[in-house]
Amino acid sequence: MAEHKETIQFDDFDKMELAVGQIVKCEKHPDADRLLVFTLDFGEDEPRTIVSGLAEFYDPTELVGRRLVALLNLKARKLRGIRSQGMILTSEWNDADGKERVEIVWTDAPVGAVVC
Repeated sequence: MAEHKETIQFDDFDKMELAVGQIVKCEKHPDADRLLVFTLDFGEDEPRTIVSGLAEFYDPTELVGRRLVALLNLKARKLRGIRSQGMILTSEWNDADGKERVEIVWTDAPVGAVVC
């Protein structure tokens, strides 16, 4: 397990907006080998785009239709020219051979469900 970070107050945790989204589209970033560009439905008026460094671990063609957990109220920023509107939650570890593993936090909860 990684070293623990600084302890936060409940109010800090309560500021995070975590929700379930369904992958509508996923493709490799046109200008970055390590990035995937996700189009996600969170039950909002418009889908969101989230850019994530998961290309090494996932084939984007196999992800459409799956549901995941994401942080929605992270300040949007451009990653290699594409505006990313959140962060996909993942777990990370090294396997017995020392190889890095990353897994998206998958869920069967309905689109838009609040994670608390």
